[in-house]
Amino acid sequence: MLLRRAASAIKAAKQRRHYRALVKRSAADPPNLEDLELETAPAPPKGDATALLRVRYSSLNYKDGLVLTGSRGVAKYPVVPGINLVGTVIQDAPFAPPKGSRVACVNGQLGQTNDGGYAEFCRVPSQDLTLLPDSLDDFAAAAVGTAGFTAMQCILHLERSGG
Repeated sequence: MLLRRAASAIKAAKQRRHYRALVKRSAADPPNLEDLELETAPAPPKGDATALLRVRYSSLNYKDGLVLTGSRGVAKYPVVPGINLVGTVIQDAPFAPPKGSRVACVNGQLGQTNDGGYAEFCRVPSQDLTLLPDSLDDFAAAAVGTAGFTAMQCILHLERSGG
């Protein structure tokens, strides 16, 4: 009986194909948090060159704050905020790291025109994924986020310009 009940629960979970996500419904004037809701959403649809990730962490950045408060001109609403994330690839895609890989994504469109990291799962373009080294745990990688990426871009720009 117990085995049958466990098998039934697993089957129901597979059929459910839904996940929890924090959704900002619309832009607001003045900006506010009134229509920010934790929802159960359908599973992200399969894309051409997008990998499905189980999100482990997504940090809070300045742009996330603008999206969360509904600032106009920042995002296409409704949207799941979270402009960067750290997670595990759970569904392969062309040019993506293999299933089970730990990755980070700092994508200019996550959490703005594409649903972002404030969800249990997220579909991300393969070219936007970066493999994480074993020496960096998921929490630390998420803490680096956009601030670390911006600093790295500045250094690369200085190196290219001979500065």
